[in-house]
Amino acid sequence: MYRFVRLCMLMAVVVVSSEAMAQSAGERVRITTSDASFEGIVSERALDSIELSLADGSPLSVSHGDITMLERYVGQRTYKKRGFLIGFGLGAIAGIGVGLATSETCDEVIDIGCEGFGVAVAALGVGVYGGGLGLTGLLIGAAVKTDQWQEIARPSVGSLQLSPMLDVGYSRHSGQQIRIGVSASF
Repeated sequence: MYRFVRLCMLMAVVVVSSEAMAQSAGERVRITTSDASFEGIVSERALDSIELSLADGSPLSVSHGDITMLERYVGQRTYKKRGFLIGFGLGAIAGIGVGLATSETCDEVIDIGCEGFGVAVAALGVGVYGGGLGLTGLLIGAAVKTDQWQEIARPSVGSLQLSPMLDVGYSRHSGQQIRIGVSASF
């Protein structure tokens, strides 16, 4: 059991550290410096710089010391849910407005009584207008796509390398021990 727990903890640290520091060849990244921002594919990661291949095919080398923010591309995002909710909300408001306007004119058109007529028209309007505008918002939201970026840890400057550390141990006297920290190497 002890070895299993230790193996699981070690695997968790490896996954977390690789997620936080991954800039492997072929990965799409966005690098921000104090002067500009660059987006490209990592062609090589050297000890003191990251080599990028920009969209036009030209190479670019950015020193670790110049990087103020480093982000990894994680895919595209659509706005289907937000578009549907906005469209349905506007349609529901329009449906309620039609229902209220219809309840006032009902007495002029029908002499037998209009009790509940406005509520029924409002409910029908919410369904029809809300559904129609909700579907329209869903389609518009599906067409609008934006890139998503995840900020990752910047590479270390110079020869100092920082990495997460996790040590799991067992002592007969004190039981299970977990030590979490940062390991520095030069």
